[in-house]
Amino acid sequence: MKAQVELFWPKEIRCYRYHGLNDGMTILECGSGPGFLLEKFMEEFPNSAVTGVEIDPYLVDIAKKNLTEKGYKHFRVVEGSIMETGFPENSFDFVFSRLVLEHLPDPAGAVAEIFRVLKPGGKAVVVDNDFEMHLHTYPDIPELKDLYDAYCTSRRKEGGNPRIGRELPGILQNTGFSNVELEIVGAHSKIVGDELFLKSEGVGISSQLVKDGFLKSETLDTLAMKWNELLKLKDHAFYRQLFVAVGEKQLHPSKPVTITERPRSKKLSSILTVETLLPLEVAGRKEMILQYICELIAGALDIELAKISGETSVDELGFDSLAAVDIQACIRDDIGVAISIADIFEKQTINRISDFILEKFKKTVSVDTTTIEGNTDRRRHERDKEAVIWEEGEI
Repeated sequence: MKAQVELFWPKEIRCYRYHGLNDGMTILECGSGPGFLLEKFMEEFPNSAVTGVEIDPYLVDIAKKNLTEKGYKHFRVVEGSIMETGFPENSFDFVFSRLVLEHLPDPAGAVAEIFRVLKPGGKAVVVDNDFEMHLHTYPDIPELKDLYDAYCTSRRKEGGNPRIGRELPGILQNTGFSNVELEIVGAHSKIVGDELFLKSEGVGISSQLVKDGFLKSETLDTLAMKWNELLKLKDHAFYRQLFVAVGEKQLHPSKPVTITERPRSKKLSSILTVETLLPLEVAGRKEMILQYICELIAGALDIELAKISGETSVDELGFDSLAAVDIQACIRDDIGVAISIADIFEKQTINRISDFILEKFKKTVSVDTTTIEGNTDRRRHERDKEAVIWEEGEI
């Protein structure tokens, strides 16, 4: 644990100072372990009041003993959970959580507790891994990916999320933090040396993964062999990074962001239905699909419908993949035709796109008007039936 702190500390402390951490502040670390980060804070900011909260009573005792023996006085370490620290609201200027959230079943709940105990105007810093982008080597060792995939599987079974790094800004925003920023701090063996890297990684986790059945022993053997070969190379290197997300608790906090399903854009309001198309002859269907596609593209790109015709190429209009995704979803939802993004760009002109959709439509639906009416009646009956069930409170 100490090596993991030392590995990134020069970059981290610069990052923390940049975001406003100064001497004389009240600092809380949630999940303080044996107190290695608390010690760093007291070295850098001797006039700050530093607090650690740690759920493991053994580590609480270790931290108190180590920090006291080293002569530090302005600190306290208490037993408690990051989910419920027990501190009053608005207590600290800076709150840290380092390499903790990835192990929790409810990281958002932990960040909510951080938000609660943080003073208005204060800042929270959450630091974590993303094992999709963990340690990399030169020359490359492909088996490292197998190791990290096994680790991720293991952690997820325990309720953790070892790829949480990419999610940190969203978690902060959803909790109510403003001015959220993300920093990536990296450590390179050519700069900090091999020894610190090797101490921070260890081998115990790899062996446990084999024991628990998440990693093949042959893979670990190959990995160990290649690792030893790599260390013998003069120009070998390791690189690792951490995700550091910072958020501010406003003096007048805004409401947390609520993620909801994105509604259909008003720009893409044109709707075509299967029931509208089926009774038409081929020429009528083609004309209606062509008009429908023109309206969808005009809405997606916010351009006048009059500027688009069947001969227009999507490239000429500045069409991009985001617009294609929206239009793809509309076509699927409205008339049940599934097309790929590549289909849209490959066909180029709106005429060719429309012809392609028409052919797909003919293959996926029946032209029997009786069937249409029967399907319509059945869907109406099902809706009525659901309404009755809803009224009776049986859902």
